[in-house]
Amino acid sequence: MAELRVKDFKPSSCGKYQVAKVKKGYSTYGELRKYPDGMSIYWALRKPDEVFVELDAWAVDVETISVMKSRRVTHIGILVTNGDTYLTRIETMTDKDKGAVVLNYSKHTGARGKLGARQWYLPRAMFAQKLAPPEDTLKIMKIKGR
Repeated sequence: MAELRVKDFKPSSCGKYQVAKVKKGYSTYGELRKYPDGMSIYWALRKPDEVFVELDAWAVDVETISVMKSRRVTHIGILVTNGDTYLTRIETMTDKDKGAVVLNYSKHTGARGKLGARQWYLPRAMFAQKLAPPEDTLKIMKIKGR
């Protein structure tokens, strides 16, 4: 099984922070951003339909959170391809009193034959949210508005 890797930091294209890709095997899981004020955020990359509907929650696997804690990351964020952003403190992501739940999908095989993982699920209500305009979401989904 592939190991989670954090690449070396490089200046971002906008020049406002340092960025390091987070990969496992050939898949990009997200990116770690280091800001000038000292804050570090792991941004997980997600599609709008990857929210866990039953809990109305975003998921980040246990291994990723463990690696981010060891690198002294302060926040976990979700960057959705439609432009939505969600942000929470890393402690909240694993706080069962705030609604976080661990579910084990490590024995589950997905549609493409990939094995699942143990994941922390945190309800979307526990994230600071910035939603993209609905027009942007419709454009990405290729659905015509009325």
